This record gives sequence, C-alpha cells and structure tokens, in this order.
Amino acid sequence: PVIDLEPLALGHSVDLLARLDVDPLVAAECWRCTGGNPLALLELGRALRPGQRSGAEPLAAATDAARPLHDLFAGRLAALGDAARHALVIAALDATSSPDALAAALLHAHLDADLLRSPELAGFVASTDRQVTWHHPLMRSTVLRDAPPHLVRSAHRALADATSSTDPDRSALHRAGAADGPDDAVADRLDELARAAEQRGAPSAAAEAWEHAARLSVDPDRRFDRILASLTARWALGESERVVTTGRPLVESTTDPVRRARLALIVGQAEVW
Repeated sequence: PVIDLEPLALGHSVDLLARLDVDPLVAAECWRCTGGNPLALLELGRALRPGQRSGAEPLAAATDAARPLHDLFAGRLAALGDAARHALVIAALDATSSPDALAAALLHAHLDADLLRSPELAGFVASTDRQVTWHHPLMRSTVLRDAPPHLVRSAHRALADATSSTDPDRSALHRAGAADGPDDAVADRLDELARAAEQRGAPSAAAEAWEHAARLSVDPDRRFDRILASLTARWALGESERVVTTGRPLVESTTDPVRRARLALIVGQAEVW
C-alpha cells in the first residue's frame, strides 16, 4: 500500500522549525523553498547557521530550492570524525540491522562497539536493543556515495569477519566487497552460493552472486560462464532491459565466435521478450 502525504501548511512548517529556533519569517522562506516537505524542512533548518536561523544573516545558498537532500546530508557527514564515518559505512553495508552483528563488526574494525549509540551519530541512526534504523534512506545512500573505496572495502572486511562463523553465505558476499582485485577463492565460493540459490528458486540471489563471482574470476573461461549464468538468471527474472544493457556491450566486445553467439542469444531473447 502507498500513502500519499500532502505538504505541510505554512503554519505547521513554522511550528516545526520553531523547535530549531528558526525565526518565523525565515521559516516561511524555508517552507517556500522546500514546498512543505517535512524532512527537507528539518534538514534545511539543521543546516542553517545561528545567524541564518535568527534572520540576521542572508539565507542565500542554504535555501537553494534545487539543493538536494543528499548535499545536506553530505555536509553533516563531512563534520564527523573518521571513526564515526567508518561506523556509518559499516552500518550502511549491513543488511541485517542487528545491533549485535554490527557491534561485532565494529570490534573487528577496531572501533567502539557502542559507537552507533553515540550522540555524534544520533542524527543518522537510532540503535536499540533490537534494531539499528536509519532516520532516512537517503542518509544511508549518502554515506555509501561519499565513502572512499578503501573505507568501503574495510567495512566489508569487518562485516565478513564478523559473520564468518554465524552466516558463511553473507560473509562470502562481504568478502567479495572487500576484494580489491581478482580472487579465485572468493569467486569459487560465490559460484557455490549462486548455484545453491538457483536450486532453491532464488534467481535474484543467484544472479547477484554470479555477477560478483565473474568480477573476481581470474580464469577467463570461468568468468565468461559466470557472466552468462548471471544474464540468464536476470532474464528468468524478467529483467530484460538490464540483460540488454549489460549484455549488448559484451556481445560487441567478444571476439570468440562461440561465446559471442551464446551472449547474442540471451541478449536477443531479452530484446524480443
């Protein structure tokens, strides 16, 4: 089910921003710039300097209506320390939202296990005994968008170590994320995961695992087989556009006639259906 929410009225927006000590006239301008979007109003209010909140300073770029929420979140993220940002990347990559699993991963990354409960990160995540939740999905995507590759690999490595005994399959996927180059051992493990997923009727999981396996494969024959398997699984899912987008460049760049024909067949089927 989908619930369509109407924008906040001006009066309600002024009341909302009053919690952040924003002057009513400034709040009215913020309302105009955000169209009454509650999340955008709050994030814009938090981004204002004290002088801007009181009206003593011009709002200027702070209220640029075209400024995306990603940029507002990125500004808050940039103010965090290295350890806090590392912790957020680990939380953003974790699919379980389990406090215990994340605490274990933080320890493997040599971070404080309670870092996600710290006041410094209260504006990004909320951690209870049962679940770690993000205040908004865009916060999570901003963390991943702005994280440097070495930090993403480090976070994957910590999650892989933390789940190696409790969830070997998930650990293997994180090993793939932690790899900075081809690794046949990890690729072979992912191939096993993909085959198991295919057998239990989970083509989406199979396709993802084969895609990672192909990326990490050293042997060109194995890499091709895994690429073809991932495209076949995507086609079985009905993701024809993705098959064509991914497969067409491979058809054009493959010189081996047999491989080219096999790729062209699956791409052709996707184009027709």
